[in-house]
Amino acid sequence: MKRFLSLFAVLGAFAAAAACDSATPGGTAAAAPTDAAAATADAGTTGGDATAAKADAVADAPGAGDAAVAGTDAAAPATDAPAADVPPAKKPCEGGCKPDEACDMVKNTCKKVTCKLPTLWGTATKDGENQNVQKFSVMKISAKGIGCDLNKDEKPDNAFSGIGGMANGQIDSAMKKGSLLLLIEPLKYLTDGKDFQMNALVGDSVDESNKDCDVTDATKNCKYKLSALSYDLLSAGANCPSKVAFDNAKIAAGKLSAGGDKQTFSLVIEAQGIVIPLNISKVTVKGNTTTDKEWATTTSGQLCGVITEANIQKIADDLPPDLKEQFGPLIKSLIKADIDTDGDGKPDAASISLEFETVKATIVGIAAKK
Repeated sequence: MKRFLSLFAVLGAFAAAAACDSATPGGTAAAAPTDAAAATADAGTTGGDATAAKADAVADAPGAGDAAVAGTDAAAPATDAPAADVPPAKKPCEGGCKPDEACDMVKNTCKKVTCKLPTLWGTATKDGENQNVQKFSVMKISAKGIGCDLNKDEKPDNAFSGIGGMANGQIDSAMKKGSLLLLIEPLKYLTDGKDFQMNALVGDSVDESNKDCDVTDATKNCKYKLSALSYDLLSAGANCPSKVAFDNAKIAAGKLSAGGDKQTFSLVIEAQGIVIPLNISKVTVKGNTTTDKEWATTTSGQLCGVITEANIQKIADDLPPDLKEQFGPLIKSLIKADIDTDGDGKPDAASISLEFETVKATIVGIAAKK
């Protein structure tokens, strides 16, 4: 049962994460996550846009955690490990990619990494400068009656509200333990209502230099290492871009907004040995920021989007045999489609709303392969 509840936690956490970490410039989103890859770095980039050199970093292979993007290694406590009689999910490319390769999960083939990972993040132009990076410190699936108006009927939409009671405790625990690390990186910090690019990144770990840092404390500015899988390691460009980027983020009068009806993304996650593909659309993010001088915190944040009925059905169908018969129908009964995404007048997707807060954070590098 605990494994099943963790699936709900993952669905909630990463649907939201994707809402904040989705759209690539132009309003469409991210490539499917790749597996292990590395790049060595000699020179800096800012947010992955400026000149970079190959980073001495290698992405970890997928692991099971409280919640984890496929290929990242947000670790779960021992008590959350898969049942002994359930074999772990196979690693993409069978875990066989070389250090300078990444797994194309669509073709399940290792490919050479030719792009360069960043060595500077956020608004920083040199080491030691304020990055204006944020880390999610609170996240929960909104209660019934709280959501975004995704079908334009002037009522809040949130079909996932029914699983909040089961999932929110695990999401909160993962946030506090640092096993679920989600960060926001603005490439500029503008507070005059002008658009700027905002990337969403997946953290690998709290940096060893402050391993006991309270990751939810707004005054600590904890340091983190990223998973290289935050980036499109198979990009043909010179620099590896963030997989998830909003090009229309803006802050006006302390109000953050980003995304819209055309924002979509694809995400593959793994939890408790079960691989879950999520395709999320109509992604939006909003919240209140603190000051004009720096991005210190975000309060009253909300992430919204929709997951298609077909995607939910596939999640239920792909459950392991020991869970499928009992919990497959339960997933479909608890999460009902309420949004029409194809214009045929029939609901074909389930809405989700998550509330969040963020605190100041500093990225110090990309984790090397363990």
